[in-house]
Order: sequence, then C-alpha cells, then structure tokens
Amino acid sequence: MAKELRFRERELTPCDAMIVACAIEDPVCSVLYTFDRLLLESKVIQRYVADHRRKIKPVESAKH
Repeated sequence: MAKELRFRERELTPCDAMIVACAIEDPVCSVLYTFDRLLLESKVIQRYVADHRRKIKPVESAKH
C-alpha cells in the first residue's frame, strides 16, 4: 500500500507513505491527525484514504 501511495503521489516520502498505509490498515483507526501539509492538501492522497473509509485531518480539528 505504501508503494502504491508513493506511485500515486510522487512528493510523498517513504516514511509518510508508511504512516498513511499503517493508518489505513489499522482496523481501529478512522482518522489520521497530522500537521503535514502534503497529506492534508493532496487530492490524490485524500481520495485514496477516503476510498479506504479513512480521513486525514489537521491536528487542530482533534481538539473538538
């Protein structure tokens, strides 16, 4: 999954690809909170995560 993410979004680092892949694979995880602008703004990553019934949100929204 991390390789596929990197293929789809070339700017994604291997470490970030693994973090997103782990969040998608974790059955308990529904939202990945992050400060990473690429993860938050990339339509490709957001669509891929949504297709796996997960969300990526900014850390600020975790306070609510």
